[in-house]
Amino acid sequence: FGPSHAEDLMTLAKVPLLAQLPVDPQLALLADAGEIEAYRSPLVDEMAETLQRLVPHGGEKRDGHVTL
Repeated sequence: FGPSHAEDLMTLAKVPLLAQLPVDPQLALLADAGEIEAYRSPLVDEMAETLQRLVPHGGEKRDGHVTL
């Protein structure tokens, strides 16, 4: 994604900055390469497992990772 331009946009639009979301550089690289499926993160795995519990009929566990 590159450097943030939030401050510039906030100033231009004359609105407050309400939030910023950090992006893992590895995720950005894989997304840009069209290989986002290869991204591995304990946080993302935990989120997927939580979603699987909420929607038990969707998803499967493959290579130790839950896919929905």
